[in-house]
Amino acid sequence: MSLSLADKDNELWMVAEGDSTIARLSDGRLFIDPATEQQTFKNLVLTLSYTYTPVTLENDQLSLTSDVEATATYKETYTLSGRGQVNITATKK
Repeated sequence: MSLSLADKDNELWMVAEGDSTIARLSDGRLFIDPATEQQTFKNLVLTLSYTYTPVTLENDQLSLTSDVEATATYKETYTLSGRGQVNITATKK
């Protein structure tokens, strides 16, 4: 993960494994807007929605939790959905 200044004050680019998003800095914490992405694989449509907790920095480690909701639809007939949490920690090199 890398962080770099964005165009606006109090905003940073967060880049990890080819994905990027803008985070806003307020009161010493980073806030990330919710995001949704959709991918299509032939007859299957996968939709992923992410909601993030504020990012904290403590002892050179960034920590956040992402609530993830996934929905897969096959041939517009069958649907499977689920949700869970992903805990993310990044250590400064």
